[in-house]
Amino acid sequence: MKRIIFWFTLALLFFFSFVLLLTWSLPDIQLPEPSTVLDINGKPIKGLSDLNSIDIPLEEVSDHFINAIIAVEDKHFYRHHGIDISGIVRAFIINIKEQRIAAGGSTITQQTAKNLFLTNERTVARKFKELLYAIQLERAYSKNEILNMYCNTIYFGHGAYGIEVAARTFFGKNAKDLNLAEASLLAGLTNWPSRYDPYVNPTEAIMRQKVVLQRMVEETMITEEEQAEALQVELEFRQVTLMGGDAPYFIAMVRKQISNKYGERMVVQGGLRIYTTLDLDMQKAANAAYSTVMQEKEPDLQAILVALDIKTGGIRALIGGRD
Repeated sequence: MKRIIFWFTLALLFFFSFVLLLTWSLPDIQLPEPSTVLDINGKPIKGLSDLNSIDIPLEEVSDHFINAIIAVEDKHFYRHHGIDISGIVRAFIINIKEQRIAAGGSTITQQTAKNLFLTNERTVARKFKELLYAIQLERAYSKNEILNMYCNTIYFGHGAYGIEVAARTFFGKNAKDLNLAEASLLAGLTNWPSRYDPYVNPTEAIMRQKVVLQRMVEETMITEEEQAEALQVELEFRQVTLMGGDAPYFIAMVRKQISNKYGERMVVQGGLRIYTTLDLDMQKAANAAYSTVMQEKEPDLQAILVALDIKTGGIRALIGGRD
């Protein structure tokens, strides 16, 4: 009797899932909105996320990166319809062993659905929605369109969303100019940006790069000779400061505080309006005065400037150094 009830319940679940799939509507795709920092007079302060998310067409992404991300994240991308059953089964077994949601078995389409429509919470309900949205994405868009969305929304660490910003953040170049060594390293970051951060954990980052290159060999995307050559390349990390703007040191402080409270993604792509004590007119005057004085000093000399409202302690202008 228990077995009959089990199979009946399972059949009902599949039936309602099928009905839900047919009636589930895909939300309008809107790329995440950058947050805005405002000064004490309501003027926007440039610099928080003006350049932290840059959309580019797939044609402007290095083929090395496209192959690397498919090899390491979803080798069946061009063969499935949004869901990779083998990946789900593998993740299910891992979750049973861990007795928690430790793996998701997500395809690139599922990850794109999560990036566009959902949060990062690890729950069964979120996972179910992710599956439905993935199937709908596959019905509404081509593989290359989905891959383009993915490349422009995936997170690489250091506030970099999308491959163009990641290429500039880690290597100071455009995404189309990435070589095999650089592309394979960036493809490895997406799995766990904080752990594989080459600025913080270079050894972990290189180990992950080796995994990506090996997957590319297994998928016959590159030869063993190309793999060996890529591993011999001495990567030159060049962190381009994308944040610039009118008050970069103040913005850096704001970003750190907000990130600690709400998370990096919310700061960069949450569409927040952040009200501050900075007076943009005072900041511009401070920048001009600082430049005038410091250009006459030795290049290695550093100085700071802080202007406070002595009644409230609110920062009106802030400069943290020459560079």
